[in-house]
Amino acid sequence: MFGEKGIGQFVKQAKNMEEHIKKVKNEVLKLEVVGQSGAGMVTITLNGNQEVSKVLIDEDTFKEEKVVLEELVAFAFNDALKQLNDQKKEKFSSMGQLLNIGDVKMPF
Repeated sequence: MFGEKGIGQFVKQAKNMEEHIKKVKNEVLKLEVVGQSGAGMVTITLNGNQEVSKVLIDEDTFKEEKVVLEELVAFAFNDALKQLNDQKKEKFSSMGQLLNIGDVKMPF
């Protein structure tokens, strides 16, 4: 059932994978990304928990209509979220290599 490696090797791989997952999760929690819109008119910083830690809005942005500001905030948030998800995927992609199963596709 376990082939040439045997159950001992399988258990060792499973422990290594568990340790690697914990390490990657901790690394992800430390991530911080900055999303921008309107050539930097709105900047939003997200941490690894997808929590907004900072919002910067250029003073000139307030001269725009309310709907423009709302769109700039949404675009900046989405930009930051995309960057965070890309970095998470990159960090978790190495897990598949531990088990020799290629890239592991994460659901985020």
